[in-house]
Amino acid sequence: MTKLLLSIIASLSIYSKTVAQVIVNYNQKNPYEFKLNTVSEFNLINAGSNMKVNVKVELLQGQKQIYSCNYLNLTCNNGNNSYPLIQPSNEVKNNSIPGLATNGFLPSGQYELCFTVTDETKQEEFAQNCFDISIKSLSPPFLIYPNDVSTINNLTPTLIWSPPLGSNINERYKYDLKLVKIQNNQQPIDAINQNYATLKLQDLNSTQLLYPFNAAKLVNGKNYSWQVIAKNDNGYKAETEVWTFSVKLDSLSEEKVVFFEGFVLAKKTPVEGVINLKEELKLYFNESFQLKNLDFQLLSDNQTLISKLEPNSIKELGSNKFNIKFEYIPQLIHKKVYFLNIVNQNNSDTYQIKFKCFKH
Repeated sequence: MTKLLLSIIASLSIYSKTVAQVIVNYNQKNPYEFKLNTVSEFNLINAGSNMKVNVKVELLQGQKQIYSCNYLNLTCNNGNNSYPLIQPSNEVKNNSIPGLATNGFLPSGQYELCFTVTDETKQEEFAQNCFDISIKSLSPPFLIYPNDVSTINNLTPTLIWSPPLGSNINERYKYDLKLVKIQNNQQPIDAINQNYATLKLQDLNSTQLLYPFNAAKLVNGKNYSWQVIAKNDNGYKAETEVWTFSVKLDSLSEEKVVFFEGFVLAKKTPVEGVINLKEELKLYFNESFQLKNLDFQLLSDNQTLISKLEPNSIKELGSNKFNIKFEYIPQLIHKKVYFLNIVNQNNSDTYQIKFKCFKH
């Protein structure tokens, strides 16, 4: 009897040494996002002998299976094992989940990720570990400067905002920015949705924008509203609140300047002298012309071509008179000298005006 008991104990002892002792370890890296290809970032900690294993992965939300796959013929040596380059087989996705079918990202919510480990040789299941996956919702970005309902003393301010709160520092976002002038008695949100944009940029990579040198400057004494939209390749898109600010220059910020108020005669080149013009250029010819036959060219003070003016920036007033508003010419820089060449396309005659631009 004693020999029989010893024999049974010895057999149990031998069996306990051969059974694998494997634990699955998994850590969710980012609480604000989860992509399916990260399920392979598990570790198998083997306290027993070396072996080959299969791992089945299941992702659940409540009782509903969201995703499953298998990793086959994995080497599981004694100690800690990781598998950074493995590819899954037998993938099954629940394509009714938003974003899962298109880019592999899960929407925010509570999930359970389970790993089942099977001895490949014996086809025996000997380990199962489950982990809670919690995906938080990213908050929208928020504006920083100019402050809401503030007054600035700058026609070309730097615009600053934050990335979405809780986002990974390495996550790449792009930003769309829109800034508009508020009309009298208009609500800021209505201005953003309805008005022509003073500044509209897309796919910005930074959360800070130095006011573009070639954009129309802000106007002294006017009110503006602005908004930023953050987006990424994972389907995330969120917008900031709409903020407002006013522009008011100090009284000493402009020196005393005598402006030419009437219509400027366009003369055949070359011209002498420079005239100071504020906000617009009103010109006339001693000859009869139609706008469609004229080519308007903006040149720098050294007569290098900057751009040709778009027809919608020029208004024909009749009686050989034309009006050009500076706000429609974003290339103009405050207090810089320019030439405006007007070329008659019928005979190539060129008329010219030299002026110093003042715009707010």
